[in-house]
Amino acid sequence: AGSQRAGTSSLIAASDAASAGKRTLHLASERLVPGPASEREMLAGDAAAALLVGPGAGIARLIASHSVTADFVDHFREAGESVDYDWEARWVRDEGFGKIAVPAIRDALAKAGVEGGKVSHFIAPIAVRGVPEMLAKAAGIAPETIADTLGATIGHAGAAQATLMLAATLEKAKAGDILCLIGFGQG
Repeated sequence: AGSQRAGTSSLIAASDAASAGKRTLHLASERLVPGPASEREMLAGDAAAALLVGPGAGIARLIASHSVTADFVDHFREAGESVDYDWEARWVRDEGFGKIAVPAIRDALAKAGVEGGKVSHFIAPIAVRGVPEMLAKAAGIAPETIADTLGATIGHAGAAQATLMLAATLEKAKAGDILCLIGFGQG
């Protein structure tokens, strides 16, 4: 809890538990309270998604995961306030996604032994326009593999967005497809 990347962190923890022989229900949910007349108000959506993660055969298998921690603030909530304050999208795109997420994706692919061109589905739960395309290009991932952000139908559901997009992508994926999922956010 308390992080935009709580959904992907929970999924990694569930995968670790599966490696130890345990079944875990991974659940991600979000109810955003955006500021009136803010960009977040136009993009936000409330949602939840769940995946059962465990040992043995399933519909997908984790090849590798990679996490990076950096001191970067993309939004914050001041004490006593009920809504978040977002930094300018260009700042978050260039300094956050460009300088933190791009190397993290490259390192994750290297750790998995997968070239960017072999990725079948690139899942980037990011509401900032053009960022999934920027990340895919920088990592050598084909633009046609970028998953639908679901923004037009549900908006951006914060910590739940990664699991929502993963579930939607798994419904379309075929045996042997390689999925690359990223999570980004402070907390």
